[in-house]
Amino acid sequence: MREQPRADAVAQFLRANGAHCLPHANGRTLLEHLLGTRDILGAWNAPQWLRDAGALHSVYATDVYLRQLISFSRRDEVRTVTSARAERLAYLFGVVRRVPFFATLARLAPDFPEQLPLAARCPDGSTTATLARGESSFLVLLHMANELEQERGPAGESRPWSARVQRLAALLDADVAIRPQWFFNSCSGIRNRQFR
Repeated sequence: MREQPRADAVAQFLRANGAHCLPHANGRTLLEHLLGTRDILGAWNAPQWLRDAGALHSVYATDVYLRQLISFSRRDEVRTVTSARAERLAYLFGVVRRVPFFATLARLAPDFPEQLPLAARCPDGSTTATLARGESSFLVLLHMANELEQERGPAGESRPWSARVQRLAALLDADVAIRPQWFFNSCSGIRNRQFR
């Protein structure tokens, strides 16, 4: 079973908004990348809300991928297709500046605060977004899945987990189920672990 009904709604929403027309890495479309990221999270037995966030992770654009598929003014509409939690994580993926985010987590690990203010490019002009402790780790997981999907070859074949993805995994809070010692050579080989 590849997709849940809600995941189908997310895929339809992405296609209706032109994700299949935008280019992405390795000659694939943005839609292929977003759904591939969702599939990686599915291979990790992530809950549906986190899979949905994977499918939506760069729709608002990011500090690296500058093409905005969905404007920030449509956040309520995105929530109707998925959940508030999935949309919030996709929003954070879009606004939190990744280099300071990773540097901050590396400095704090393993003692993460309950609230973490981070450098961001928010649509209201503010330069800080505050993440709850769990959000930080889920955002790292989303970055890991995003990186892995982009490391796939042009034909979509899996490649060994890179040192960069392993460094990201080291930033996970101890409460998150996926740990670096469980890495395998392909996304399909990841052991079944349950998320909280």
